[in-house]
Amino acid sequence: MKTGILHLHSFIPYALLFLLVLTIVKAFMGLASNKPYTNGDNKLSLFTLVFAHIQVLVGLALYFQSSYYITLKEIGMGEAMKDDMIRKMAIEHPVTMLLAAILITIGRSKSKKKQEDKAKHKMVAIFFTIGLVLILSQIPWQNWLA
Repeated sequence: MKTGILHLHSFIPYALLFLLVLTIVKAFMGLASNKPYTNGDNKLSLFTLVFAHIQVLVGLALYFQSSYYITLKEIGMGEAMKDDMIRKMAIEHPVTMLLAAILITIGRSKSKKKQEDKAKHKMVAIFFTIGLVLILSQIPWQNWLA
């Protein structure tokens, strides 16, 4: 089961990154050219949000089964902060990814509340871009590039 969750957690980021980039590009294009915020834009931001939430849930399921979490419980937070790998995988990665999903959620929520199309595009562009930057900062690239 853990292997299946790990494979899922390794596959979903490709779809999520694709959706994030597409959503951000469309938002900036809509913002720059004063295009209306269409039902398609709304659905795209929704699918992106759903994939972000699925990735967080799968990541949390994997996290609580990981050796990093077990090690963190055994050695405590003080000792974990001294070890770069444990700190990165047990603390920084999950917290940052959770924050990214929260920002994506806030951006979608704020965009739905705005009346003007330009304001909707702006909320998606800002919050989804910050979420993307956070995600890119915490991807374990050595695993992807191997």
